[in-house]
Amino acid sequence: MNHSQPAEGLDQARQAFSAAVARRDARAAAAAYAEQARLLPPLVDLVEGRDQILAFWQAGVDSGIAGVDLQPFECIELPGVAYEVGRYAISTSVEASDTSGHVFDSARVVERGRYLTVHRLIDGRWQRAVEMLTSDHQPGENRS
Repeated sequence: MNHSQPAEGLDQARQAFSAAVARRDARAAAAAYAEQARLLPPLVDLVEGRDQILAFWQAGVDSGIAGVDLQPFECIELPGVAYEVGRYAISTSVEASDTSGHVFDSARVVERGRYLTVHRLIDGRWQRAVEMLTSDHQPGENRS
């Protein structure tokens, strides 16, 4: 297995996307995708175009998604295009309290899987052109 290091621009783009989701900023998360991008999430129909991708991520953050951790294990960059293969974890924010009664937000991973992202270099910026997420969970499996 190739454990290549991602290009600096791809690493920055990935971090910006994850930071947008952590801020629950669906608009900034959708901006990481090309205008005509395609997103293939598990157990959901094809999501096409930035407007539909924005609606997808807005529904996600509205339902409590507070983090997407992307861990690439292979990233290959070619002129104007790159692909990345890795593992993802999606987490929600849950309110918790410590023994003194202090309330704080705590993350709970609700989904794990693998991903493949094809990036395109558009106007000097890496954008997601096609992204496919494959859940480690089988349909109907208890996720708790």
